[in-house]
Amino acid sequence: MVSTVTRHDVEREMCRRSFLDFLSYVSIQEPPDPQMEGSGGVIPFQRWPHLLAMADILLSSRLDLFLKARQVGATWLVAAYLAWLCIYRKGTDGLLLSKTEDDAVDFLSRVRIVLQLLPPHLSEPFAKPPASLSLNLRNGSRLVAMAATEDAGRGHVYSVIAQDEADFHPYLDTNYLAVKPTIDARGQLIMLSTVNKRKMDSLFKGILRGVPQNGW
Repeated sequence: MVSTVTRHDVEREMCRRSFLDFLSYVSIQEPPDPQMEGSGGVIPFQRWPHLLAMADILLSSRLDLFLKARQVGATWLVAAYLAWLCIYRKGTDGLLLSKTEDDAVDFLSRVRIVLQLLPPHLSEPFAKPPASLSLNLRNGSRLVAMAATEDAGRGHVYSVIAQDEADFHPYLDTNYLAVKPTIDARGQLIMLSTVNKRKMDSLFKGILRGVPQNGW
């Protein structure tokens, strides 16, 4: 029997082995800029050097903190990383935490957009139509998004947790105490945020000041 390996087979295996290669196939959807006619829409993910450096950190560390500026692609990168985990690490169970429920919907929608815009042979079918705050893939992976309330994430063990705009979460300290033990054995915790200038002292800033001696 002759085994035929197609280009699609090669690309899927390449993406399974390398998140950086996977990024070459990722597209995102940007909102239009009112000041620029014809702006927005579906565009290829931009592999800027700072995003590739972030990607290396995501792949090599379980405790990841990113101080970001606006409009630099950091949230889209994490969305792409979560999509990659869900496709190529079957059974991924992820939690996305945002300041408000609307922000959580937006965060999860970025993962959904990445999944839907991939070439079909590189993605994974949804087990059912995705909801605004959850999505499930046929391979058993799932993501749940929620507002960072006082009890968010408590009582469940996740393989990956991502907290977007963490410095603005009203219960970041409480959430951290609740979710950190759930990923200690084998999971990954990702915090990313711009600076909340209204908080001179916060858990996010405290962790940032201790990097890398604190394990982050």
